[in-house]
Amino acid sequence: MRFCASTRLSCLLLTLWSLGAWAAATESTSPPGVRTRNVTLTTAAEAVHVSTAIPTTLTFDTPVNGRAAVLNDTTLVEILAVGERSLTLLALEELREPVTLRVPLSDASSWAAPVFRLISMVDVVDAQVLVFQNISSPELSFVRFRGSHALCVMRVAARRARG
Repeated sequence: MRFCASTRLSCLLLTLWSLGAWAAATESTSPPGVRTRNVTLTTAAEAVHVSTAIPTTLTFDTPVNGRAAVLNDTTLVEILAVGERSLTLLALEELREPVTLRVPLSDASSWAAPVFRLISMVDVVDAQVLVFQNISSPELSFVRFRGSHALCVMRVAARRARG
């Protein structure tokens, strides 16, 4: 059976168009990049990237009063779980405007209720945010050391792999 050139060209164009449509659909539905961040409390509201697909957990270095946490819009973000030192959140829809979250700390510190600004971004979500009261806290120093150690181990392994 012989195909004429126009039939081959039509099939080729249809195949290329299908591959292009598939690539575009795959690209638009890709999940956001997941990251873990360390945050030190300041007087400014800290931005936290939330998603409708992946929960975000805020873990504090001090006990929090999670039951007293206040969202300025409970129709857009839900608090899924509350622990002694943590809160887990999930956006119910993509946020067009930032949603404010206040989390009272249990101790009588100067940070009575730190403020977080929850925002949606298509390409990234903060799955874990480690929140520290003080930049010189031992816990933050340990987390930074652990991250630096992991980076050094990866570099040594890469050098060994190169020979």
